[in-house]
Amino acid sequence: MYQGFIGTEMCIALYEPSLGGMTPVDLPITERTNYKGMVHDDYHETFGHAPHEI
Repeated sequence: MYQGFIGTEMCIALYEPSLGGMTPVDLPITERTNYKGMVHDDYHETFGHAPHEI
């Protein structure tokens, strides 16, 4: 796993609990979180496609 991805997952794991009743997030993240969904939705709205469709 790339170091940048690990850092991103750690940031998501720190922010996600504030959106979901302060429930901790286990690493590695194996499912779509609320925050990750928000980021992907914003990306799609801005660029017209999902991040993985590049």
